[in-house]
Amino acid sequence: MFQYKIVHNILYTNKILYKMKKKQQPDCPYYHDIDLTPLHLFVECPSAKSFWNKFTEWYNTTRGGNIALEQNKITYGVLRYTLSSLTLNHLIIIGNYFLYISTVHDEKRPQFTDFVTLVNEKIELEKYIAITTNKLFSFNKNWSNFLTN
Repeated sequence: MFQYKIVHNILYTNKILYKMKKKQQPDCPYYHDIDLTPLHLFVECPSAKSFWNKFTEWYNTTRGGNIALEQNKITYGVLRYTLSSLTLNHLIIIGNYFLYISTVHDEKRPQFTDFVTLVNEKIELEKYIAITTNKLFSFNKNWSNFLTN
């Protein structure tokens, strides 16, 4: 549902919440005089750029790959269908959600270590589901590079 809202440009950010009189300012909480739109929040904001740079480094180190994320991949995901792209798309959605919650709701600068903690929590939940549905092999194939010992 979250990705649907991003793709269809119906995600409530400060700009829209300000029009609804739910926020005092339409601005980015970190860079005033810039409206907090989805494009700014996920791609253009220096905090988002820093986050995605750390994400790319973390992903490439963990997965042993060499991905590069540009605006379309951050917004829509990786469009080619492979097992690794499914995992990457899942992580991109979690990253966007993390940026959204940190910025719009908590109004605090996103800390990458908090994102990694969130990913680990999601992986543990996925593992529990895989165990209860007898799909542990598939789970391990998707997440083995990201499992913490």
